[in-house]
Amino acid sequence: MLTATEVSEGNSSKTFVYLLLALVLVFAAVVRLYGINFGLPYTHHPDEPTILQAVMAVAGGNPNPGFFHYPSLYIYFSAFTLGLLFIFGRLFGLFASMEAFKVAYWFDPTPIYITIRAVMAFIGTLAVYFTYKLGEKAKSREVGLAAAAFLAGSFLHIRVSHYAITDVPTGLMVLIAHIFIVDIYRGGKSRSYILAGIFCGLAASTKYNGAIVAIPIFAAHILHLWENGGLNFRNIISANLLKAAGASIGAFLITSPFVLLDFNQFWADFSFETQHMQKGHTGFMTEIIGYPAWLFHLRYSLYYGMGGAVLAGFIVSFVKAFVTRDRLNIILFIFPLVYLVIVGSWSITWDRYLMPILPFICYGAADALFLVVSFVKKQTWKYVVASILIIAALIQPVSWAVEYDRLLTAGDTRTQASEWIKENIEPNTIIATDWYCIQLPESRQMVEETLDDLRSKGWYVPRRLRYLEDNPVMLEGGYRVVKTTMHPFYAPDFYKNDYDFNDLIEKGVQYAAINTFNAAVAFSEEKIYPERAGFYWRLRNDAELVKKFTPYDDRNMAWRFIENGVIVYLPYYPLTDFAGGIERMGTEVEIYRLSPEPAE
Repeated sequence: MLTATEVSEGNSSKTFVYLLLALVLVFAAVVRLYGINFGLPYTHHPDEPTILQAVMAVAGGNPNPGFFHYPSLYIYFSAFTLGLLFIFGRLFGLFASMEAFKVAYWFDPTPIYITIRAVMAFIGTLAVYFTYKLGEKAKSREVGLAAAAFLAGSFLHIRVSHYAITDVPTGLMVLIAHIFIVDIYRGGKSRSYILAGIFCGLAASTKYNGAIVAIPIFAAHILHLWENGGLNFRNIISANLLKAAGASIGAFLITSPFVLLDFNQFWADFSFETQHMQKGHTGFMTEIIGYPAWLFHLRYSLYYGMGGAVLAGFIVSFVKAFVTRDRLNIILFIFPLVYLVIVGSWSITWDRYLMPILPFICYGAADALFLVVSFVKKQTWKYVVASILIIAALIQPVSWAVEYDRLLTAGDTRTQASEWIKENIEPNTIIATDWYCIQLPESRQMVEETLDDLRSKGWYVPRRLRYLEDNPVMLEGGYRVVKTTMHPFYAPDFYKNDYDFNDLIEKGVQYAAINTFNAAVAFSEEKIYPERAGFYWRLRNDAELVKKFTPYDDRNMAWRFIENGVIVYLPYYPLTDFAGGIERMGTEVEIYRLSPEPAE
């Protein structure tokens, strides 16, 4: 029986840990919220507008997102959030009607994006809290606190928590599922199986690869039976395991029902994504960087995203678990292992794909940390040594995160370029541009031409264009914008230029704005896509450069980044090289005049 003194000391220690946890959560929230208005009212992130178009369709009253490149849970959740924003806006005069709300989204989406991004920052902070809960349940409050601190200061987790995309909430669902997976291993109760299954289904309904959580559920089930002498062929497929499977499937279908109700569209979008993962994405393909994606993630995504000390601690804990047959840690490391193998087999190397495994890396690092601290004899000194090691491990990633937050508030080259065009080039001018470059208001003629072209080819018509077609009053004073390439969601071959240089001249294009990142990638892939590289060479040789916007104070920085594995697609990067040379977000933008200025 514990003495009164021991109980008092335990309560004091518990209170101290909770106080530190509160400070960790406040820090996590601040660094994830800071700069969430980046780019606005322009929407420079490539994935945010794609997802939010589906969100707005649901918020407008259509329960079918009509978009299944991602499942629907995050879309429904965001639509619910925007519904609350609309109600709040109506009460305080921000939106006069639902129509005004839609107009705000298409033409000044600032309040909508800030709301969704703020919720994402909150979800990222929740992940920090549940990382603590996982460490506390698996080992101790101290391990949980250290793990939470590591995730709070993770540069990669902080960066992605700024964006209204699916990776952070997927990670949260995976993390909560593992808290109940620990209970399956230790207790084997039906409730634990059902709750683990529910969160497995919710993880898959946020992003399809969340379904991998089913593997550690099964592993925990097997190891629980083994340790309790009940492992035999008949017990492997038990009632509890079937309950977990049923709960998982049910949670998925309830929150993504149109996967079945609109199966043809689901299958088309899902098939596109599976091919996309294998074929790759221009500039982020393993064929370009020269080695497998899993090695890229170890060398760059995890090393720079987590910091070398945290990654090293995880590796130590991972190896120790299998050497010492620590079955609980083996269960907790199965998901990151299998997930990294699967994601590491893809041709695409986006680091944000690793968000679901970051809490487990932090947990492993915290477990290794207290393995080292265990050699310290005096209890007081154990806390001192642990604190010093945690702070030392966080210096690298936190310093990068702080610098990244600063860059978010320093402006964006694409915003500068768009504003310059509106100030210096007459409306209704025909301007060609890359994807992920400038954003300009469209003229009525441009919208009509684009709609006719898309429909004649049988391609997808973006919701924005359909909305503008129904509301032509919004098209006064815009530009006729020609995309040099079609977006991959709209066209069957994103990797082929729709126009070459001569096509643009014949079409009457007067100016072209390019993202030099796209040009640099095209030059590096010239043997694969010669027509794209040829387009940029012609532009640079036969057109007049009239304006250039750069994020670098040193021109060599851009090429140094490109040589580092093409890993600097700002504002989502840099993931490395914060030693200086970057003044603001965005890629280099070059604006060319294709035809001579008209005589006065």
